Amino acid sequence: MQILKRLVSLWLMVVTGLLSGLANAGNPIQLERLTYEVQEGDRAPLITRIWVSPEMMRKDDGEEGSGYVLFDRRDKTVYSINLEEHTVLIVPLVRMDDQVSQPANLNLRQLKGEQAPEVGGRQPEHWQLRLGEQVCQEGWAVPGLMPESIAAMSEYREALARQHLLTLDQIPEAYRDLCDDVVQVFAPTALLQKGLPLRTWDAKGVVWRLKDYQRVDADPKTLFERPENLEVMTMPGQPMPEPFTEIPDAAPAQ
Repeated sequence: MQILKRLVSLWLMVVTGLLSGLANAGNPIQLERLTYEVQEGDRAPLITRIWVSPEMMRKDDGEEGSGYVLFDRRDKTVYSINLEEHTVLIVPLVRMDDQVSQPANLNLRQLKGEQAPEVGGRQPEHWQLRLGEQVCQEGWAVPGLMPESIAAMSEYREALARQHLLTLDQIPEAYRDLCDDVVQVFAPTALLQKGLPLRTWDAKGVVWRLKDYQRVDADPKTLFERPENLEVMTMPGQPMPEPFTEIPDAAPAQ
């Protein structure tokens, strides 16, 4: 009889847990997911995952509890969430009236000699982003592959470029890296405009390698969750944004 009671209690615990999980789960939608291996110089490579929906983008390292970055594609706001320190850095879109002028000797050049194997039935292309004769960024891109991800990453990089531009004039010339300015500010989406990055590297020795790309069904409420009770931080000189918990939920794709 005692054993039967224990079995019944265990069964009730399992059923309660399942029902609770179902109650808290949202409706899965199809997302694009990219997995990159990122290496800086001689450091051990790290994993970066990018999840994309029509409304949101998320960057994380696949580790629970380490934090992640959310990008709201609707208002172009970046949320850098640090779960260990219980903080969120909010970077709103910087409004600009004028277009950013690129250096006159900036050019994007396609290299045609070498050929890479097809990816997803598409032929990768080899490109170099140059400042004069100096190669600032180089990589292989796959035209037309994972277009939603390309669009989201371009929007994200453009939003960060606007933020970098705000402080660019405050950095003494002696401490500025012209190639870094090209990649981060003046032409942040140059290679993305040519397709999905397969492998890229820059003048600082940072290498991105695409390990996997998929369309997956996932719960947007879980992936794009914005935890409550985080200390809100903003970029210097910018006003405090609206309460973090009032950001609208990501909607399913139509």
